[in-house]
Amino acid sequence: MLNLKTNKQTLEKIRKARMVNVRFFSDKAGNTLERALIIDMDEKIEDVMNYLEESIDNINIIHYTTKDIYSIVNISELEDIHDYVKLEHYWGDVISYVIEYKDCFGFTDELCLVANIDCDNNDLITAVNNLNESFEVVNIYEYRDCWVKRP
Repeated sequence: MLNLKTNKQTLEKIRKARMVNVRFFSDKAGNTLERALIIDMDEKIEDVMNYLEESIDNINIIHYTTKDIYSIVNISELEDIHDYVKLEHYWGDVISYVIEYKDCFGFTDELCLVANIDCDNNDLITAVNNLNESFEVVNIYEYRDCWVKRP
């Protein structure tokens, strides 16, 4: 079992968020693309789809699904914006993790947690322990690259 010390800063920033898995056709790329978008729980999906269309010219949204997740993303720690890359003004790169844990009864389950790209296992384990101190992290799998909506 992974057993690392906790970080007080991580305890203060865990929150619920929403992952929007969206499939869209890009006229510029000439093919269908998929991306996971991380947004606040209170944001309207229609507004997010409009924001996505504004951030990437000439796309047609085909389909999307949503799921509730946890986030420890610190927006102030996203990569710097380069003026010549329009997309960076709208979205920042983050990573989602699937974290497998055992509860106090010995049952194994998993949850999805999104974090900054430079996040380490200590922060992830601290976040899971903050949800429930009896959870014991068994494995951490880096799942996929995502975009988080910039304010």
